Amino acid sequence: MAEVAEILARYRELCDHCAALTRRVEARFGPAWQCRAGCGTCCRLETVCGLEAAILLAGGAGKLGLSEKEGEECCLLRDDLCRFYAQRPLICRTHGLPLVSGELTGGEVDCCPLNLPALSELVELETDLVLDLDRITESLLRLNLALFMILGRPELASMRFSLRDLVDGGKDLPPELLAAVGEMGIRDGR
Repeated sequence: MAEVAEILARYRELCDHCAALTRRVEARFGPAWQCRAGCGTCCRLETVCGLEAAILLAGGAGKLGLSEKEGEECCLLRDDLCRFYAQRPLICRTHGLPLVSGELTGGEVDCCPLNLPALSELVELETDLVLDLDRITESLLRLNLALFMILGRPELASMRFSLRDLVDGGKDLPPELLAAVGEMGIRDGR
């Protein structure tokens, strides 16, 4: 399906945008930047939209099984490392970054508290180093809606899907979502 391939390409562009911003921020702050693999402090995700659920399932998340460790951390983590880093949801790609959101930050620039020492000059931070979280979220939700409109399942666009259900083999997921994964024709989350 050419339309689905286009949705996935636009989603990858959003991921690439976050990656490029991360590289700019790391270059600007160098060793003072505290965000590193193995931290896991920001990793508290519980649900994802259908598009991201499908990408995770296509990448094999349904074969993980639940971690023995229960708690507040994301079930995709093992030893504070994401087992699906390449397919991680967009929100995970924004962790640690300076960001602004009308709803979440009241329009003020905010950042992970562990990175605040590196960002003591937040007031003077260049705008190309700040992620507009509202725009990213809106773009994701539009792609999610477009995907399920194309697949003829618009009711799935408004649903959130539990990561725990995804990694636990998907037995508690709606059959429509599992069918959508097959219809998307993606493999390995790409």
